[in-house]
Amino acid sequence: MKNVLLLFMLIFPFFHSGAQFISSGQCGLQYTYDAAGNLISRQYVCINGPEVIQRSTGQKQKESGTVYTQQIEALYPNPTTGRFTVRFTLPLEDAIVRISDLNGRVLQQYKVSGALIQCNISQVAPGFYYIQVVDKNTNLLQKVIKQ
Repeated sequence: MKNVLLLFMLIFPFFHSGAQFISSGQCGLQYTYDAAGNLISRQYVCINGPEVIQRSTGQKQKESGTVYTQQIEALYPNPTTGRFTVRFTLPLEDAIVRISDLNGRVLQQYKVSGALIQCNISQVAPGFYYIQVVDKNTNLLQKVIKQ
């Protein structure tokens, strides 16, 4: 029995180390990725007992409840021929949208509000671009492909 317990104690940390885990009473960065492996959001989260406090939004939620944070819910069509739509999990309020190339050169910049925005990059050459959305509590970055 002792051998089984010892074996379990030695092997269990290896199974757990691959997951992103922040234990109660701890703070840390929590990353969210889409299905293609692109980084969608990064949040600083503190878990204090039964409550989760998110430093990026200042919202408090129960640990067992749903945590509502600003994210890009959908960007379509991607790849695009020019016009595309971005849908967010929460409505934006006077957010700044920047569309830039891979070198960081800003091609378009404007203010938007709402949970759904329309963008048009039909005048730029085909290639890879970034859409950056900066809200008062959020900074989101997503890759867009122009055909």
